[in-house]
Amino acid sequence: MMRDVHDLLDFKVREVAWFMFGESAKTSFAKALILYMIAYEIEPYINVDAFDSTNSERILFDVVWELQTNSRFINDFGELYNVKRSKDQITQKRVKDFVTNPKKDEYGRIKKAGIRVEAHSTQESVRGRVHGAMRPGFVLLDDFETKKTLKSEAATSQVRMHIQEFKRGLDSKRRRVMYLGNILSEYGNVQSTIERAKHDPELKVRIVPICQGTLMSGLHTPSWPQRWTMNDAEAQATNKASIDGKRRSMWTPEEGDMDFQAEMLCQPIDEMKALFKREWFMPVAWEALLEKKLAAYVTIDTPSRKEDGVVTAGGDFVGFCINWIDREGKWHLKAWREKLGPTGIIEKMFGIYNFLVQAGTPPLKMGWEDTAFTRGLEPMLRHEQRVRQTFLPLMWLKHEGRSKQDRIRTGLLYRYETRSVYHLQGECKDLENELVRFPDADHDDISDATAYQSDIARPAGTEKPRDPRPERFVDTPYGKVKPAYEDELVDEGPQYPDIGI
Repeated sequence: MMRDVHDLLDFKVREVAWFMFGESAKTSFAKALILYMIAYEIEPYINVDAFDSTNSERILFDVVWELQTNSRFINDFGELYNVKRSKDQITQKRVKDFVTNPKKDEYGRIKKAGIRVEAHSTQESVRGRVHGAMRPGFVLLDDFETKKTLKSEAATSQVRMHIQEFKRGLDSKRRRVMYLGNILSEYGNVQSTIERAKHDPELKVRIVPICQGTLMSGLHTPSWPQRWTMNDAEAQATNKASIDGKRRSMWTPEEGDMDFQAEMLCQPIDEMKALFKREWFMPVAWEALLEKKLAAYVTIDTPSRKEDGVVTAGGDFVGFCINWIDREGKWHLKAWREKLGPTGIIEKMFGIYNFLVQAGTPPLKMGWEDTAFTRGLEPMLRHEQRVRQTFLPLMWLKHEGRSKQDRIRTGLLYRYETRSVYHLQGECKDLENELVRFPDADHDDISDATAYQSDIARPAGTEKPRDPRPERFVDTPYGKVKPAYEDELVDEGPQYPDIGI
């Protein structure tokens, strides 16, 4: 944590996020950082935001308390803030804002304004936050996601907008942000920050559960062994806190260990309530897979979204699933999602086809969802097949009036329950994240693409590949030549109305 603080102060990173177990001292570190910035005049305008303004105001109260009562701090840095606190501030232990003492010259004239510190709620607008001519340079965002925000889609969206707004309102040169919180959900703003760190080198995320390993195994140790032990017997012998005792105190008849798993273990998924259990996701190595007799099938979920009256897929994910099915009818999946436009989708389809051919498992069928968007792509795809002289074994996937949830539940649940599905190692993480949150996942593109496999996949050996499309020529005064376009053909050759375009 100290290394993270130094990286933030040295601008090696601009944002630090600590998503750690309760009582991990993350808030105490943040208060110390604010004191450090005040003592050494590192940041002239500091903001503290929380979903509930009471929390941010209490942080400021603790900072003011140290400034006015910590004798060692005063001996080192002097009285940086000696304004009397009101009765309400003292009794309620809340301070909304304060400005430290200005620097004066020997004649009493102000040479430098004091440092301003403010407490806000994420429900407030960020506009208008100015200290003199300066915008905030450091924001501490504490407990910005709570059970209350997660239960409300509007509240979750409002917090997300608040984060985006204050980041635009920070001083571009001095900007630093620190996030504090617990992982209460895998589909909220905390998870969004975690995902963003994978693509933003200026954001560092540190996730620390109360213990390493799982409570169900014997391989677990406290993350903070100076403070915590695993069981009550060790706690009594060492005068430390017991993790088992903490778990018992957080247990409720309604939700069991759900709160402990989320707040202390950083594992917010309640496995007892999930339709798809994590233990059902059985891994398989690529080398072991290729030893089997296989038939390969591809399904693609291409979402449609209207923008300015035009159907497009550029703003949403496209779900892909490759299924290698063996003679016993067991599935072996590689599934993922990507944000792709029309050209990108077509390139990806040819890429998947070539990958499977090179792997020695050419696809028997490639199904894509029948939507207005895919119908619009069909002419472009026909042209690309002619130009590349590569004809994909395509067929339409029709929902037949079934909702996505019904397709996923009926197409996948019984297969996972009977242990008939394997996941290629490291290639199905997004699919697993969707399934354990089903039906409440933010995205279901991969799940839907995978569920469509039930419509087309057959055990290896039961379906023969179609005959390769023959080369065709046109008679010309100069002899027989390959046509440049399909409409120049005299003989159309064999047609594949069921599975080919």
